[in-house]
Amino acid sequence: LALLVLDLGKPLSFYWILLLYNFDSVMSIGVALLLVYTPLSVIYALGAFKNEIAMIKISLFDVVANFASKLSSLLEILLFILGIGVGAYTGFLLSAAHKIALWNTSVLPVLFLVSGLSCAGAFTLLVGVLKDKVKRQNDIAHYLLKFDFFAIIAEFLLIVALFMVVKNASTSGAESVANALSANSLGLMFYIGVIGFGMALPIILDLSVLKVHDFKREFAVINALFVICGVFLLRCYIVYAGQIFI
Repeated sequence: LALLVLDLGKPLSFYWILLLYNFDSVMSIGVALLLVYTPLSVIYALGAFKNEIAMIKISLFDVVANFASKLSSLLEILLFILGIGVGAYTGFLLSAAHKIALWNTSVLPVLFLVSGLSCAGAFTLLVGVLKDKVKRQNDIAHYLLKFDFFAIIAEFLLIVALFMVVKNASTSGAESVANALSANSLGLMFYIGVIGFGMALPIILDLSVLKVHDFKREFAVINALFVICGVFLLRCYIVYAGQIFI
């Protein structure tokens, strides 16, 4: 978000979008979602870590944390709904650029949502495994690994669907797909970074961890890091390939 603000022509005027809303604009809708989602997620986190916060011994934090813990069920529902919007927001924002073939498809928001869920699962797994040094949460870790496995499969299928839809939409779209998948620097980023490190290796690690009864935390950590990097590279690839191969 900070990089997006810095990329604006007048970054110091970014606050206007927080005050003036045009709900016909995808960007305004996304900003509104983030404006609600961010503080609610912080409040929820305070409730989730209220025991750790109590050790800080700051009364205001204790009050907020206790209040948030009582509303945890409601906050979970709200954050889940808002999270779907936030996850798909970037995809909708890019797909609004009708002149860019790789972006102008309804598949993109779904792809960004699924890849975001995959990244969220991987990050949750990473934090949980690193924090749970006595391996008390193996069942949850296995669940997250299974979730990430299916999320990666869905992500791959959506990438295939994205290219197929764009290719069949127009001649310029077919040219954009051909160029984006050619052996240039972006193509190598896609094949090696996104498909190789971001999908193939995590799937292999997922299967190896889930296959054995004894949980291997090292594999889980490596898996999570690969998934997170793969999601980041996927977004970089789509953003840059869309602009270069119009």
